[in-house]
Amino acid sequence: MKSANSPRSGETHPPQFDLDSWLMDRKNNPDFVMVELGHGANPVALTQQFKRQRAYIGIETWQSKNFVEAGHERVEGLRDGRPDENIFFLDRPIDPDALEEDDMATVLSDGAADEVLISNVLGDPEVYDQPDGISNVLNEAKRLITPDGKIIVRETITPFLYNVLPVAIEAGLEIDQVSSRLDSDWEQLNDLYAVENPIGDNHASLLGAYYLILSK
Repeated sequence: MKSANSPRSGETHPPQFDLDSWLMDRKNNPDFVMVELGHGANPVALTQQFKRQRAYIGIETWQSKNFVEAGHERVEGLRDGRPDENIFFLDRPIDPDALEEDDMATVLSDGAADEVLISNVLGDPEVYDQPDGISNVLNEAKRLITPDGKIIVRETITPFLYNVLPVAIEAGLEIDQVSSRLDSDWEQLNDLYAVENPIGDNHASLLGAYYLILSK
């Protein structure tokens, strides 16, 4: 899917997003840095390697009380079991009933990441039901990615895409691709980003499940 923002007269058209080329560039980038906002019990570092100069940074506020115990176990397992990899966690518990304006901000610098993954976060009631909850997360993700970086939104539990797209556009993000589980590239994306839920079905068969790829 092309960007939702059509160029004005006299402007050049942005190149159409090519998933295969992007995945190849991502794989071959020796300095690739991924930030995962809201890793919960399913940090994607469980299924990807981050050796040499490649790095993963997981960030969690634990607003949602679901999977806290399983999440801590998986984080400690990654820290202890793969010391030769660049896998880091910057968890900062906050009180969901007393959110401050900057609680979605991270300590990372602008443009710190080639990719920001937001998996089953934007539909979580602890984010979705908060004023500006979705926009706060997307704006922080936008700040974190490099000028040619990508934001990957994955929703398989509460996939209300129609509530996310307008907020993404309002945040000034380009919509590179939207993929549902019926699309040919679903398995390719799911193989990369899906992590088995430690306490049950990950709901990936839900009809409305989607991947959304965004850029600046």
